Amino acid sequence: MYSWTALITSQIVVEVPWNILGSSLFFFTWYWTCHLPTDRAGYAYLVLGVIFPVYYTTISQAFASMAPNAETAAIIFGFLFSFVLTL
Repeated sequence: MYSWTALITSQIVVEVPWNILGSSLFFFTWYWTCHLPTDRAGYAYLVLGVIFPVYYTTISQAFASMAPNAETAAIIFGFLFSFVLTL
């Protein structure tokens, strides 16, 4: 029905604002309560609040599209996300 470019574009357009909103709420409640330095807050927000959430949700959607059902996708992504956290 749809081309791959339309599918990927629509997922990115919907995914990026929600990722930024959710990770911003997490970042603002976490960063300064741990007494981390304020001079690096902008870079930390860029990495932890914008780039990393887009990275792991895009990978999760890629694995979900390859899996035959939702349960298998959850198992595969949970296993591979542990490697993302250890890097």
